[in-house]
Amino acid sequence: MKSNKQSFFFNIKNIVLETFSIVDFLFIALLVLSLAYCTKSPGIIKPESKYSATLSEGIVFSREGNPQFIKRITGLAGREPWGRWSDQGEVIIEFSEPLPPKHYIFQLEAKGFGLNIGANTQVFVGSDVVNILLQSNPEKFILPLDIKAPLSQIKIVPAAPSSPNSLDSNNPDVRRLGIGLIALSIL
Repeated sequence: MKSNKQSFFFNIKNIVLETFSIVDFLFIALLVLSLAYCTKSPGIIKPESKYSATLSEGIVFSREGNPQFIKRITGLAGREPWGRWSDQGEVIIEFSEPLPPKHYIFQLEAKGFGLNIGANTQVFVGSDVVNILLQSNPEKFILPLDIKAPLSQIKIVPAAPSSPNSLDSNNPDVRRLGIGLIALSIL
């Protein structure tokens, strides 16, 4: 019986070696390792990862998860000690429940990256579009707006998302960064 087991494993080994090359095995190993890293990365936010906060306490982008009043946020890179970078052409912040029409003051703390510094970044809030000029250091932007219809999302569109690699070929970071989000509160 022992020889049958050895024979079985030897046959499986031959089949696997004949079917997959060493390059395939290396690719699969790298994929498994990268997935293992990503699940431990502080930038990965599980859908159930929520914390308690009011609109006025807002979103703290360096914190793990999202406040309960947020359904989802798309277009952001992983969490960093200071906040999160946008890493796509736009950031969409969706509310769990639409905000009722009324006067709000949106306080956004943010900074720019690369070509976005000194360029107009558009913030879409309902039917309003506000342009903000980002600097390399964080700034707080106060946006008083009269929202005339229920508000289900805010969209932020950086002027020129670009990778650190495109600005410096020695930098391996290929994320398309635009705006660094630190906090957003709604009063």
